[in-house]
Amino acid sequence: MKKLLILMVLVFGISLGLAQGNRSAFGLYVLGAQYTLDTGAVDLRLGAGLPLLFFGSGGGTLLSGSLDLLFPMGLVGSSARWYLGAGSEVYLVLGGGGGGAVFTPRGFANFEFGGDGVSFFIEGGLQGVVAVGGGSVFGASVLIPHVRLGVNFR
Repeated sequence: MKKLLILMVLVFGISLGLAQGNRSAFGLYVLGAQYTLDTGAVDLRLGAGLPLLFFGSGGGTLLSGSLDLLFPMGLVGSSARWYLGAGSEVYLVLGGGGGGAVFTPRGFANFEFGGDGVSFFIEGGLQGVVAVGGGSVFGASVLIPHVRLGVNFR
């Protein structure tokens, strides 16, 4: 846990430096951090965190990493932007008598409100779930909700 916090602080510092000259942003969301690289036509977002969904699942630590593409769709009013996105998150389950991974491919809409310095976002969509461990698939679900709330720093 301490190593993850140190890593997130390091990523925060590096990201703030990289984001100074463009629309790229470092963001914080509920139990995680993300860096969004604005390439002009599409945004690439990398994230890391502790998934809230699995807290209290018993016996294991869960860490997650995500990769998403966000496609700018336009402005909503004078200070809001919206995006359509697609990506996937990988959760690593450690401990509890074994290990495994959970893959969640997803599609979502993202709304960002605020100015150029600090903006708030809400994101929602659907994601599939495939869980793998011990050499086999140990669980699958068709669709579950995907929700993310946070703040971006440019």
